[in-house]
Amino acid sequence: ESRLLFNVKNWIEKHVEEKKDWRGMKDLLQLSNEEMNEFENEINVDPNVLKIPAALRVHRHDIVNQIHQRLINISRKHRFDKQSTQAWIDILKEKGYNTLFEITTTSEADEKANGSKKELLMVAWVAPWQKKILLKQEDINLDSTHKTCVSFLSDHGDCYLFSLVTRSDVTNKGCPVAFFIMNSESSFTI
Repeated sequence: ESRLLFNVKNWIEKHVEEKKDWRGMKDLLQLSNEEMNEFENEINVDPNVLKIPAALRVHRHDIVNQIHQRLINISRKHRFDKQSTQAWIDILKEKGYNTLFEITTTSEADEKANGSKKELLMVAWVAPWQKKILLKQEDINLDSTHKTCVSFLSDHGDCYLFSLVTRSDVTNKGCPVAFFIMNSESSFTI
């Protein structure tokens, strides 16, 4: 149950649903001079019957929590991570992406020889425009972002985001051309 008054909670939900981020919401929390004068006049008329505007009853964390909840509702396609990931892969496939969602089990010999985990997770995706650039390139770099998320496999270990990056012919700057998430950083797995 929320500690917020019903009308304040509805005010926050309404404005967050209008796709306002914190910056946009912050502006709503400041009363205009006209609203402030109206509020002051109300105090002068009858200080016992005070209608505090919703914007003055809201704390920053109330809005941040609502924005966070909205982002979770948008990004999670299922309550279980594995099914949510599969749903996203299906959505990307429908949009013409090349995708991979694979969970493999390695043998004990592979695990000892290569330092890889027993269960290996790999999720990869490449947009059609990225694939065109990727196929033309000779030099490709691998970038890793450590501990991006926690694996939904039985070990609940860390996962790593890898990006394939190449130089764009148009901008002459780095251009990501593929992404993959794995629960292993070993060169054998990569």
